[in-house]
Amino acid sequence: MNGQVHSLTAHNTFEERLADYLLNHPDFFERHRELLPRLRLPVEDGRTVSLVERQLQSLRGQVEQQQKRLAELIRLAEDNDRLQQRLLRFACQMLAAQETQDRTRSMRQRIQQEFGLDQVIVKRRRGLEASALDPLFELQKARCGRLTETQRELIFGDAAPQIRSCAVIPLRGVAAPALLAFGSADEHRFHPGMGTEFLTRLGDIVTSALESEGKP
Repeated sequence: MNGQVHSLTAHNTFEERLADYLLNHPDFFERHRELLPRLRLPVEDGRTVSLVERQLQSLRGQVEQQQKRLAELIRLAEDNDRLQQRLLRFACQMLAAQETQDRTRSMRQRIQQEFGLDQVIVKRRRGLEASALDPLFELQKARCGRLTETQRELIFGDAAPQIRSCAVIPLRGVAAPALLAFGSADEHRFHPGMGTEFLTRLGDIVTSALESEGKP
């Protein structure tokens, strides 16, 4: 028994020394290339492959991962480009609008059509009693995700039960604090991890439209 323990200990010590040697001499296989095809490594299906083939498999995996990342970056860039085009169209529509009254309703309709939203609401704080919306009026930047049931009802009214995700944008430029709220029946449309730069820019355009309402 003691002999077996000593043999195992010696074996482990030898493997550790060998591992240390290879780590300290990374050019070992460069100097002994003839060993590479002879070394065999196990793979998931129980087979063994040469070290060279295993390295190639690893490289293929890395290339596939890089290709997936590149494809995702391209998709995100295309999505951002489409959003920027929609934002530009909306801004141009607001600038070209001839009506001087009820710009709020017109703006809501344009946003809903341009961005395919289920609900677009502008909520002003003026005249409202203290409520569950107070924390939203105090927001410093856009917030995406879900609202409480009470908040949904106060913002979206009868449509609240169909709203599964929301984006709330504080409008700071208007005379009194206001909110621009987007509602979607798609629970994944707005989520806490999404970027808010686009929403902030849209909020700036809406703020300008609200400040122009009623002016000649």
